[in-house]
Amino acid sequence: MAILAIAITYAWFVMMFETGLAFIWGIISWLIFIPIIFIGEWGILQTLLLLYISENYLGWHLSKTRLSKVGWILCIGYFALFCIFSFPGAIKGKPWLYILSFIAFGINLLLARRLVLKGAERDNPSIKNNATGQSRFLLIWFILTIIIGIISSIIVPLLFEPITTRRGSEMFYIQSFLLMTGWSFISAIVILLWRNKKGRISLPYPENNRI
Repeated sequence: MAILAIAITYAWFVMMFETGLAFIWGIISWLIFIPIIFIGEWGILQTLLLLYISENYLGWHLSKTRLSKVGWILCIGYFALFCIFSFPGAIKGKPWLYILSFIAFGINLLLARRLVLKGAERDNPSIKNNATGQSRFLLIWFILTIIIGIISSIIVPLLFEPITTRRGSEMFYIQSFLLMTGWSFISAIVILLWRNKKGRISLPYPENNRI
């Protein structure tokens, strides 16, 4: 759960300041679409599934690497600047929605920290590796996700016109948003059901799987 919680923590600032999709339809999108995007897209598709594919098929042992202090400073600095420069074009929400988002972010951050510390306490080389191993199903699902992403980011802008928000300055493609939201929701359900069928509810993470 630690990896999932960290991914969701990172997603908060992107959804609030980079794209503003957390506020596209006010509290409705905040309550319905955001959990789907956070867990399905950021948590499962962009983090857990990507780590699984990189480990088992590409030979990239991303789960074994650690950022140095300089790396963390550069990473956080880049992320902060990216959000600052993206914010003028992001969809804006009401002040109370930002306050609510920061409260939720704080709870999420504390939960992620607790899960990371709990995982560190349980980290023991003698524990048998619970890796999923190579799975044709997850590989096919990863390829389908790439295809959906290409359709959403390239094909849709060629076929449809963007819409503007009530402020008249922010534009986005509703077709891409609904496509990726729907695919994230389906992916979360399908992958969880697939793992449950295999006898474990854990998500596909390569090394020291305690999710």
